[in-house]
Amino acid sequence: MIASSSGNTVKSNGFSDKVPNEMSGVQPWFACMMLLAIAPLLHLLATWDMDGVLTAKNHFLRLYSIPVVFAEVCAVLFAMGKNWSPGRQFRTLHPALKWLLAIFVAWGLIGSILSAYDPAFSALFFMRYLLQILLLGVLVHVIGSRSFSADRWFTTFTLISMVYVTGLVIFCFVVPDPENFKWVERMPSATNIRQIGNVVGIMALIPTAALVFAHTARPTLLAFLSLTLLLAFMFWTGTRGAFVGYVLAVIGTFIWLFRTASFKNIGLILLSGVAAFLISAVAPKPAPEFGMGRMVDSVSSGDATSGRIEMWIDAIEAIKAAPLIGHGSGTYRENMMAANNYPYNHPHNSILQFAYDWGIVGAIFALALLAWLGIMLLLKSRSCGRNGWAALSAFVCLLAISAVEGTLFHPLPIVLALALMAPALAFTQNTVSGVDKQD
Repeated sequence: MIASSSGNTVKSNGFSDKVPNEMSGVQPWFACMMLLAIAPLLHLLATWDMDGVLTAKNHFLRLYSIPVVFAEVCAVLFAMGKNWSPGRQFRTLHPALKWLLAIFVAWGLIGSILSAYDPAFSALFFMRYLLQILLLGVLVHVIGSRSFSADRWFTTFTLISMVYVTGLVIFCFVVPDPENFKWVERMPSATNIRQIGNVVGIMALIPTAALVFAHTARPTLLAFLSLTLLLAFMFWTGTRGAFVGYVLAVIGTFIWLFRTASFKNIGLILLSGVAAFLISAVAPKPAPEFGMGRMVDSVSSGDATSGRIEMWIDAIEAIKAAPLIGHGSGTYRENMMAANNYPYNHPHNSILQFAYDWGIVGAIFALALLAWLGIMLLLKSRSCGRNGWAALSAFVCLLAISAVEGTLFHPLPIVLALALMAPALAFTQNTVSGVDKQD
């Protein structure tokens, strides 16, 4: 990526746009940061339901992540009001990326309209993915401001992540009838505790990146305590996908960026993980499905995949029935419930999810876009310090979890990952004043 010395233009191999002019009042990057950072809290509060009775309204808010989508829409609309134009930004993209995006959007919309039992709903559901693409463009645009502070960006997301986890802990203590509460399905802000664990696993990457590059006592202590809290909660949820995704992300990113990372701080990450494990081990478990013991039991059981292989086989059979344009976005639950009595929202594998929704052709274009993004992050990460570490680890973690879970179905983990990727996509190290001064 190349930035002019004046900070007015940022070019980035596929994501480029004019940097927003300095303006009075709230900076666009700050407003977008707050909207996205509080999205988990909005989802938590909107689905706070202690009696365990899942109303239609609560189910709707959980399943379709309405508070998160609302925050995304507000961020996009705010940026448009501050002179961001999706059409203008699209015209600056690499020609190959333009074609990939255009074909993917057209194919997804056409497939949703032609194949779904409810074309309007399916097309609207597909628009969530388009919204997330627009959001990434918005973040790259607004972060290009000369006033942008990566320190404030990552610190804000870290602090609000801890508030989110603290809110979930408080919820556990105030449930009036804990013995009869359906803990796995009814914890607020998600459809089940595993989804919450996946979200917290991605959140834990923020203080991890800070800890890798921390040079003084105060940021080191804050990052260590934050990481310990988030990892302890992740372990407590008993979510295998989050654990594996986090470990693969940290190891993979460290291997790629080993020349830029601090070896002594890697030891602090390991120490934080041990402390988190001990905390989760002694913390009370509301149900047998919680805790690290659940992970061990599930792996050592007769079916270590928890029924995923059977689900994947059935998903492949369904894909064979509509290999060209798929079954339409958001139709998996209803279709598979009728065919196989599966009460699941997705096939717990992102590739199968894409092929089921948009057919094999649509899945190829979706994977091509992800590959483009991954290559960009690999190329940029070595020159971006903490920004590069956070971006690459978020990408690896998101894809690793999505191989066995539904992280590319639910908006919240995608939004968090995009928030971690955007600073690296918008800048290289020290190209614009105010960017990641501690790197």
